[in-house]
Amino acid sequence: MPSSKDNTEVSVVKRQLAALEKTVHELCAKHEPGVLDQQPTPNASKECHLFFDDSINGEDVLVAIGRAYMECVPTDIVHGIPLGEENVRVTITIP
Repeated sequence: MPSSKDNTEVSVVKRQLAALEKTVHELCAKHEPGVLDQQPTPNASKECHLFFDDSINGEDVLVAIGRAYMECVPTDIVHGIPLGEENVRVTITIP
C-alpha cells in the first residue's frame, strides 16, 4: 500500500507535469514559422561536394557531401539571418 509520502510525491509530479503541459501549449500557440518550417523542396536541390584546398599537399580534399538549394532568394532566412545576394542554401548530408 502506498504511503502518504508516496502520494505527496505523486501529487507534486502531477502538478509539475500540468504546469509543463500548460507552458508547452502556450509556446505552441505563439509559434511563428521558423527556419525548420521553411525547408525547401527536394526537387529544388542538387547534390554538391565540398572540397578543402590543401595547398601544402597540393590536392583538394573532399570534406562533405550535401545538397545545394538553387531556388533561393536573398530574403530567405537561414539560422535567423537573411541569405543575401549570390548565396545558396546548403545542407550537409554526409560529413
